[in-house]
Amino acid sequence: MIINRRIKLKDYNYFISYECEYNTRDDIYLDFKNYKDKYYDGGDLTLLIEAIERNYNKDTYKKYSDRTWLMSDALYIYDNIPFISGVGYYIMSSKDGSIVSTTYMSKEELDKYIKDNNVKMTDNSDFKLYDQRTWKLK
Repeated sequence: MIINRRIKLKDYNYFISYECEYNTRDDIYLDFKNYKDKYYDGGDLTLLIEAIERNYNKDTYKKYSDRTWLMSDALYIYDNIPFISGVGYYIMSSKDGSIVSTTYMSKEELDKYIKDNNVKMTDNSDFKLYDQRTWKLK
C-alpha cells in the first residue's frame, strides 16, 4: 500500500509517499515496506512533519540546490524523512481549492540528482521514527 501525506513549506503544498504493508506477529501491524526499521506510527510521523514545517526557512533551498526551489524543497524533505518513496508538489485552484496540477519525484530520481550534482545530504543511518533524538532536522 502507498500512503501519501501532506507537508506544507511556507505557501507551497507538498506530499510524501511511502510504502507500508500489513504484517502479523502477535497481532496485525502496519509496517514500512522498504525501510530497515519496519516500525510505523502515524502520530510520530505527524510530529516529524510538524518539526520539518517549523524548521523550514527561506534560505533552506540554498543548502540543497540553487537551481530550482522545487528540487531543493524536495531534497530538504527527503533529507529529513529518509524512508519516503518520493516527494510530490501540487498546485491548488484559487477558485475552488481543487488540485489542478501535480509533480512527483521518486526516491530514485532524487538519489540520481544527489549523485549527479554532489549534493551533501545528512547521514541518517541511525534514524528512527520513534526516537526524536535521531531526527537531524536542518
